[in-house]
Amino acid sequence: MDIPQKVPTLEANKRKYLFITDELGSSTAFSLSRSCAAEDIPFELHYLSHENCQNLNSLKKSLEENLCKQRMGTYLYILTSWDTLEPLSQLAEKSGFSASEMAKVGFGEKKKNVYCSCCQQLNKHITESVIACVYCGHELHVSEHYSRRLNAYLGSVVIKGKGSR
Repeated sequence: MDIPQKVPTLEANKRKYLFITDELGSSTAFSLSRSCAAEDIPFELHYLSHENCQNLNSLKKSLEENLCKQRMGTYLYILTSWDTLEPLSQLAEKSGFSASEMAKVGFGEKKKNVYCSCCQQLNKHITESVIACVYCGHELHVSEHYSRRLNAYLGSVVIKGKGSR
C-alpha cells in the first residue's frame, strides 16, 4: 500500500541539517539541500545507493559514527524507502537523536507488521488493509494504531453481522 507523505520543509532555526536519503527520497532531499545552499545554511547529504540499502548492516557502522559526531543543533532528515526508514530511525535514536531532532519520511510501498488482536501473533510484511491472520485465520482490519514496542500495527478482528458470509 503506497502511503502518501507530506513533503517536509526545513525546520526553522537549526544550526545544521543532515539528510540521509536513497533513490526514492532523493528528489525531496535534493530540493531541501538546495534550499539550505540558497540560504547559506550548513548541511550534509548522504546518499544510500541501492547496493548499500540491500546490505544495511555493513553501512550501519559508518552511519553510526557519522551520527555520533554531529553537534547539538543538527536536525536530521531521513528520506528513504519504508524498508530502510525504521532501521535508520533506530540507529539515529541510538546515536542520540531524539524524535524532536529528526523528520522521517518513507517512500514507496509500505509493508506493515500486523499484530493479531485474537491470537497475539505477528503477521509480517503486509500490504493490504484487510488480511487473514496466518496463525488463527481470523479476518483482520489493519488499523493505523502503531506500537513502537512491537513495531507493528493493530489488526482488529472483523466481526460480521447476521446474514453476512
